[in-house]
Amino acid sequence: MYGACDERNGPCPPRLLRVELRWDAAGTDLDLHGALSQWGLGDRVWFTVADSHWHIPEPRMMFAGTHRLVNDVTDASAEPEVIEARTSGPTGDLVIAVHFHSDMRRVGRSTATVDFVCDRHRYARVTRTLESGSQGERSNDFWQVARVSLSAGMGCTVTPVDVVTPTAEIDHWRFSSTRR
Repeated sequence: MYGACDERNGPCPPRLLRVELRWDAAGTDLDLHGALSQWGLGDRVWFTVADSHWHIPEPRMMFAGTHRLVNDVTDASAEPEVIEARTSGPTGDLVIAVHFHSDMRRVGRSTATVDFVCDRHRYARVTRTLESGSQGERSNDFWQVARVSLSAGMGCTVTPVDVVTPTAEIDHWRFSSTRR
């Protein structure tokens, strides 16, 4: 194709984004999360029907068909936990996060590595050490990793977010008394 994707040159080929999470500490369970940002939900998107994660592999309602968790891993291994997104038209940004879900062996920390692969080319790799909290899951780290712009004909743009907060500050549905 020799030009912009339009009526004259034809449709843009679909883009495929694959986000892969691996971690190093046996006895820990880290979870990959993905949510579209254009709905204006901010931090309230996590752990909802708009968030693709182990409990809701494919977002529901208006978010259906945009992205999905295709592989959930519950302990450190060579096999990655994976979220995939496909598009043939403009979309919003897909925000990727990692949740330190559980620490079965009381390891205390694990190093997460997240790869962003667009159309079979690795665009970015980010690594961060996450910790389990002293107050159980509510104080475990929740890392907002990056924002990925994925649009037909334009490739992928990965923009770091790199914000770590305790899970209780993000999971409003389970840990907030006001349930914002």
